Amino acid sequence: MYIIESRTQKLVIKYTLNTFTDDERITGLLALTEAYNKLGIYCPQNIKTLSGNPYYKYEVTGKIYYIYAEEYARYQTAEYIGEDQYKNSDGVPRYYEGMFKSVGKVANAHLNVMQLPSAYCMLEPFCPPDTTDEQTECAELFFEYIYKNIPQFTAEADELKRIFYLIKDKISKVYHLFPTSCFQADLNQTNVLLDDNGFFAGLIDFNLCGKEPIINYVMRDALWRSNIFDDGAFLTLEEYEENDLKRRGLFLSNLQIINEEYHFSDIEREMMFV
Repeated sequence: MYIIESRTQKLVIKYTLNTFTDDERITGLLALTEAYNKLGIYCPQNIKTLSGNPYYKYEVTGKIYYIYAEEYARYQTAEYIGEDQYKNSDGVPRYYEGMFKSVGKVANAHLNVMQLPSAYCMLEPFCPPDTTDEQTECAELFFEYIYKNIPQFTAEADELKRIFYLIKDKISKVYHLFPTSCFQADLNQTNVLLDDNGFFAGLIDFNLCGKEPIINYVMRDALWRSNIFDDGAFLTLEEYEENDLKRRGLFLSNLQIINEEYHFSDIEREMMFV
């Protein structure tokens, strides 16, 4: 990524070479940023090339490179500003509400501007080199770690594995029936934009965007920053229990905010806590 500034404008030039960026995804992400803006969620606008195209691509030794430009964001990111200075009386950053309402708005719009899955994909690979979805891959790595490093918990791991694939099989039978929309799919502090008062203003970086069953997307977004302890910290049993209660409370609170803009269907409610 490059930042170019002249006397009249400031641009972000994005230069990509990866396994998931192609014409379809580039076209889709540009259409999705436009759709977000129409919903009142600010996203930097695409700047066309001198020939009037939304992006440029070229091939070198069999590798395809994509270049596209967008306006420099009008707002700073949550990471740059720092969320600690903008918290409500409960200690929750004030942009959370607006951010989760935006997720609900996008869900309620049932956007259909692209068909490729997002990086949130549950039952399908994200890009050609992937052999399975990320959740299954992570689950198998978890089970493999237990079998190799703490074999005394093999029985427990076997039971967890059985439950995991039981739930996956149950969801896969109705997955195609869930309502869908297209999402930005990369919520984090580096991509969330805040105004001068610390409220949610918009999003950047749609390179992982795609179409997803709404319930898959919102359930995972509702877990946004729900860990009250640093990752990798050694926790006592009491701390684990405290953390679990905190996560549940934040999860349900976030889900409730999303629900203000998007009302779950009967099939989504049925599968929500499988």
